[in-house]
Amino acid sequence: MPVPQEYTWRLAGRGVVFDHAAGRVVHGSLEHVHAADRVALIAHFDPGARLSPSVRALVAALDDEGWVPVVVSASPRAPDAYDLPGSAAVILRPNLGYDFGSWATALRMLPEARAGAEVILANDSMVGPFSSLRPLLARSAGADVWAVTSSLQVAPHLQSYFLRFAPGVLARPELTAFFAGIRHLTNKVAIVRRYELGLTRAVRRAGLRSTAGFPAGSLDVGRSNPTIVAWRELMEQGFPFFKRTLLRDPRVRVERSVLRAAVRDIFGAELDQFEDPA
Repeated sequence: MPVPQEYTWRLAGRGVVFDHAAGRVVHGSLEHVHAADRVALIAHFDPGARLSPSVRALVAALDDEGWVPVVVSASPRAPDAYDLPGSAAVILRPNLGYDFGSWATALRMLPEARAGAEVILANDSMVGPFSSLRPLLARSAGADVWAVTSSLQVAPHLQSYFLRFAPGVLARPELTAFFAGIRHLTNKVAIVRRYELGLTRAVRRAGLRSTAGFPAGSLDVGRSNPTIVAWRELMEQGFPFFKRTLLRDPRVRVERSVLRAAVRDIFGAELDQFEDPA
């Protein structure tokens, strides 16, 4: 998509370098976010600038658990923020850098939260949550960096769709440098290798304690992506989501009727309230 003129960017040998501070608040305010003890940054993109029912449900569920939610949207225009909790804010930014670019922009705009708050980095790739987040978040106690799931695919790493960082961890020099170095890459494999795996490498270099709520080894999925191969097992163990890829990617698609039945049987919820038909 064309980049608005107010955003500064340039081409470089290793990708597009963009101004991580080039975001603007289009809903709510960041004043209360700066002082919050718990902040959740949710990376979002929709070509129609729409917040899906699942994004709205995630924002509401985080708010219910005391997290101040900030949606960081790379959509072509400001998304319609009706019915979001009063604590929620929405930042609009250029569509560069994918999820890591959205998180980098928000962290640059929220230095106080980065330095002192507990921070969740999440994205809009999940359908759900189909139940309260409290049991899931309770699994993260004691870690500096926690992911819902880890994977052995390519190399052992924390999966980046839902991460929780202890207070001040994101201000560590290794992680500050990591997010400052985000570039816009167009190859998905390169994004995974450089940023998803790269974040795990940065966490290790910093000497931080990291763990996952559902480690890949405990799910017996080998080097496959646990959110794809073990989606039902994850849900049965208390993971109140499934990845939207299961509905949309023909390589791994699961019939909607099967997913609908699983959501109803395990959580007593109705899938159609969280994901509109494609």
